[in-house]
Amino acid sequence: MPFIEENYSIKKGRENTAVTGFSMGGGESLFIGFTRPDLFSYVGAVCPAPGLVEIPGSPMHPGQIEESELSVTDGSEPKLVYITYSDSDGVVGEFHESYCKLLDDNGVEYTKKVLHGTGHDHTSVKPHLYDYFQVVFKG
Repeated sequence: MPFIEENYSIKKGRENTAVTGFSMGGGESLFIGFTRPDLFSYVGAVCPAPGLVEIPGSPMHPGQIEESELSVTDGSEPKLVYITYSDSDGVVGEFHESYCKLLDDNGVEYTKKVLHGTGHDHTSVKPHLYDYFQVVFKG
């Protein structure tokens, strides 16, 4: 962020900052957005991979944060959490639903878009980016 701020003419502040990512980057964008709400108002994830929180019964995936940390309760909630996934993702399968359930359980408002007939690749990323860029910084 310091490099961008130093080299480009941008609006600063969390209300002007977004993060989004695909697959492992989707999980990381959720991690970044919820652990640094002071920096990001818009959080996107497309086909988010497992690993953000513990996968029950998997010693290989202890998780980066506790399930309860996938929320913000101090008034700095994201203006938008946008999750896009494919109903036929052969890589992460239906793991994205566990993130949606955690957000529901933690009282986090989010927008979910289910893509049909796309995969764990650019066919899911392109529509996510198109839709995400239509709504960030609008409200």
